[in-house]
Amino acid sequence: MKTALREVAAYITKDGSEIRELLHPNQHSVRQQSLAEAVIPPGTSTQLHRHQITEEIYHVTQGCGLMTLGECQSKSSRGQYRHPARHATLRRKPWQ
Repeated sequence: MKTALREVAAYITKDGSEIRELLHPNQHSVRQQSLAEAVIPPGTSTQLHRHQITEEIYHVTQGCGLMTLGECQSKSSRGQYRHPARHATLRRKPWQ
């Protein structure tokens, strides 16, 4: 199945992030991964959260921010990616 970003409706999460799910285990042939675009407005952050079943891979395409993985924080910027271990607690926060 082919999915185009412009054809996927966005939704706003509880923390104000804008999400477009391009591949999801409930709708596509992927099993324990998902692919989504997340837009986190400057000055905001996502809620600390954990994924029990699916893995997320983060690729920063614009801006920069701090990513919290468990007890560690690291800077992320355009062109970098992060693959947190399953069950890791994480938070994303833009920074200037």
